[in-house]
Amino acid sequence: MKLKNKLVMTGAATMAALFLGMNASAATDNRPVFDTSEWQGTITQAQAKLLKGETKGVILRVQYGSNYKDKVFDHNAATLKAAGVKFGVYAFEQYVSSDDAKQEAKDFYNRAKKYNPLFYVNDAEVVTTYGGNSYAAATKAFAGQMNKLTTKPVYLYTGQSIYWYHLDGRKGTMVFGWLTIRKISLIPDSLSNCGSIDLISTARRCGSR
Repeated sequence: MKLKNKLVMTGAATMAALFLGMNASAATDNRPVFDTSEWQGTITQAQAKLLKGETKGVILRVQYGSNYKDKVFDHNAATLKAAGVKFGVYAFEQYVSSDDAKQEAKDFYNRAKKYNPLFYVNDAEVVTTYGGNSYAAATKAFAGQMNKLTTKPVYLYTGQSIYWYHLDGRKGTMVFGWLTIRKISLIPDSLSNCGSIDLISTARRCGSR
């Protein structure tokens, strides 16, 4: 049984785009990208060797907010690194304010930096701020803090609804200085094949309001 049956395959136009440009053949590499966390368990050395041939790269969950570190992250990151498998990392955000977002970013970076991931992703799928705190401001604070800590690419993974209605996407300008990755399952078919990882330019080019 191939290891990919155990892991979660991401949409080809979403996380796979993060690995483009890593080498000259990346654009023609049709292998899938997987994201994995403790829910998929640990990766063995033998499985990591299989992954190197079966996938373009892997995205590992580091944390579910500051208070919960993924139980298998350290093991899986070390195993993939030893096998030469390309990987990035993501944090499923739980911040409730801008200050909280900055702390989450610090914890995210500190937990992952020693493994030298190719990139960092803020997985922003649930609005978690309350009490008058702006989700857009908190998300921008997370990005700002990450960009102070690393020169590696920092990305946002979110849905169209959250982007437009909670991250000020309707204003027509990005609210933070980083790229956005659209979540294919949450956007209409009219935008699903536009081929851009920039949600603003994608929406304009495809005629979305």
